[in-house]
Amino acid sequence: MSDPITITSFALGLLDRIIKFFVWVRGKLFPEGSPERPGRLAFVHARLRRSKGGWRDRPGMQLIVDRWVTNTYAVPVHLLRGELVYWQGFRRKRVSQTQIEGSTPIQAGTTLEVRVHFMVVPPPVSEHKAFKAKVSIIDQFNRRHKAGTFRFETNRRPLGPD
Repeated sequence: MSDPITITSFALGLLDRIIKFFVWVRGKLFPEGSPERPGRLAFVHARLRRSKGGWRDRPGMQLIVDRWVTNTYAVPVHLLRGELVYWQGFRRKRVSQTQIEGSTPIQAGTTLEVRVHFMVVPPPVSEHKAFKAKVSIIDQFNRRHKAGTFRFETNRRPLGPD
């Protein structure tokens, strides 16, 4: 008998190759921007901010991501929510409680400034350490648009030795 871990990793590796093959075929049959395959949202960096905050009596960390968003779809796009994904130890955590400013429908071919607020309670890192996370924005078609991986720095200096 073979080891179950070996069989499982072989099956997952085979499944990964099959998925990559179908993604490649879809890219050849329906190139990006064709009517059968819609465009995407294009992001241009504007500004990142991080500040100390809280929720009720618990400490928290507020993250603000400002981006210029260009709609390359043929239809208007509503931005519904943002999503923040980060690692805390060996666990991947996801925050999707956000506020989006500038989420009016982005008409086809136009650019709009969008601000996304995240409140992370409790803060995953100390106040003086950098915080790295992936940010995605989700539209009304439930498509996840990757805005990028960001490093949120703090501008406060520690008062004593760390």
